[in-house]
Amino acid sequence: MAESDDDQRTKNESSGGMKMTEKEIIKTLLSTSVVKMKDLVPSGPLKSENAMKVAKWILTSKSKKRSPNMILQRIKWLTAVVQYGIVDSLVELEKLFTPFIQLIYTAKYQASVCHLLYMIATPNMYRFQVERITKSVNVVGLTNSLAGLLSRVKSLRPDLVPQTIPHQSDAISFPKAPSTIRNGFYALSEGIKERNEIPNQVTFSIETGKERTTKKMRLDIIPRVQHINLKSSFQVDFRKMVPLSRLQSFDDLLSKITSVELPNHVGSLLSKKEYHYVLSLHFTPRMEALLSQWLYLVLHHEFMERPQVHGREGKTLLLQRILEFQQNTGRKLMVVYDFLSLYLLTWDGIQFSDQIFQLLAHIPFLPYPDLNGNFLQVLEGLFHSCDTSHRLKIIDVCRKLIHNLLLQQFGPVGRAKLLFQKSEKTFSPEEILQLVEGTYVISEVIRFTERLLNTALTSSSDSSLVLNSLLFHLWLIDLESEFQLPFRTFCQPITVYMALFSPAPVTVSLLCQLMCKYGELGRNQLIAMSILPELGEFRQDSLEDAAILNRYIIDISRCLIYHKAFALGGNSMLALLPRKNLKKLSNLGSFQSSFALERHPAFTGISRRWQKSKSGNGKSLKLFEEVDADLDDYTRYMLGRFTAIMDYIQQFHKST
Repeated sequence: MAESDDDQRTKNESSGGMKMTEKEIIKTLLSTSVVKMKDLVPSGPLKSENAMKVAKWILTSKSKKRSPNMILQRIKWLTAVVQYGIVDSLVELEKLFTPFIQLIYTAKYQASVCHLLYMIATPNMYRFQVERITKSVNVVGLTNSLAGLLSRVKSLRPDLVPQTIPHQSDAISFPKAPSTIRNGFYALSEGIKERNEIPNQVTFSIETGKERTTKKMRLDIIPRVQHINLKSSFQVDFRKMVPLSRLQSFDDLLSKITSVELPNHVGSLLSKKEYHYVLSLHFTPRMEALLSQWLYLVLHHEFMERPQVHGREGKTLLLQRILEFQQNTGRKLMVVYDFLSLYLLTWDGIQFSDQIFQLLAHIPFLPYPDLNGNFLQVLEGLFHSCDTSHRLKIIDVCRKLIHNLLLQQFGPVGRAKLLFQKSEKTFSPEEILQLVEGTYVISEVIRFTERLLNTALTSSSDSSLVLNSLLFHLWLIDLESEFQLPFRTFCQPITVYMALFSPAPVTVSLLCQLMCKYGELGRNQLIAMSILPELGEFRQDSLEDAAILNRYIIDISRCLIYHKAFALGGNSMLALLPRKNLKKLSNLGSFQSSFALERHPAFTGISRRWQKSKSGNGKSLKLFEEVDADLDDYTRYMLGRFTAIMDYIQQFHKST
């Protein structure tokens, strides 16, 4: 009876009579007649040497002019034997990988042969084998079965298949086993598993239509977790290992983390956050090399060879998984930054900006010339050409980078303090060199960030830039003090004076807060600090910069308190304005009192609110007269809402 007739039988059809022995089955398959598939279910595991006999019969059939239907029967039977894990070893079948490739070109055999090749493929494939498979795609087109095979080849040898292969389930890629043997093979496979008759058994999941991955769920770039045991039992006892794909929860993973069987493709461990800990635990030099090779090839192909808009979801997911791995494990993937240094040269600042900015914020510690040449200069060029919102994002990246570099080089706060403080502990020349280099790199990144802020403030009057500059310097002085760094960073005049004359009350308040912190955490701490002699130059430079604080305080106090804005004399920086500009200001009337607390434009809203609370009329035209008439009450009202200004007065004008 032909196979086509057998396939019409129901799944529950009884085989009737005794089962054939393995020897009888092989003898039947090696004959030249059409066989009944339902009679070819063995009673136990199949010897690999017998599977080889059938494979050789298939490969020599064309030269002996055997019927295509007969050949297809044997191919389907051999594929089912491998699929259900009936054969005791695949080592010999793997040696026939190359000859079987030739059968792909025959349309009648293609689907089953691709399925067989899918299951016997190993990481030891050669380039010429992959090229033959790729060539067949050019000849017959990318069919479902070829897509499934190439997906498998890519997962094993990503260096040989750089192009993206559409992901699809096995149920779509390959046909099911013939219905007349499917139930029998499945029952035999389950029985073998229960009896552990084949310790090195290789089985492949049989996917149903319900398990098909939808388009939205596809991970086109990151390979799936798959397990194929290729080692012999004397090397690894796989009965004691737990395949990663069987662990359903994070708790399961933690309980079995020392006995997890790693998947065949290291890249698949990036597919889930839970798997990142497994990868980190097994992050040997060899694992790192395998992951780095795959990542570089994939990143280069996806982001530099393919159009940016193609496969956007998959690319975004890949970058996100890389970020999550680095954040979850604390490990830096240097290969990602090698790629990033090339990609940034052509990056438009928009594509994948969220992920790229996060990667830049976590750059590993590098010598400053490398850091600047590969990354910071690109950010600076982008900064000059983008709008305010993008500029603020870049400033935020720099802020996070400064903090991350501190943690990478000096560790947490407690450890960093011990490093910078002079003590009885002796440091080796290498440790001192590392300390000095780390301090230098971080100070240069801070200067770089300051330069960006000054550029933005010079080219724009946007109040959000002034606000962010103040917030950055407030954060920075706290950070430098907390880590006991041997230097302090004092903001440039453009930030101080734009904040002082800003129409926003919060900027004036933050400026006063910043001056208080500069006095307490900046200058005073630097003077009292005892540091290593090798770091003395950093402190000396900061103390010289701190001299400008006196000039800032003179001008702020003259404007807000003493009604002497722009007055000549003293150490004021405002007094250095050109005389013709001061003359123009004098024509405006009492310009020296225009920025006092009771007259400052930033506090007009507060003044009107105070006036309304007193008289119930917020539309009075004699606002300043009313303020002057009850100045003490207004001052208490205003300072109660801006305590930073009160702190400034108490710290620098105790007698006021």
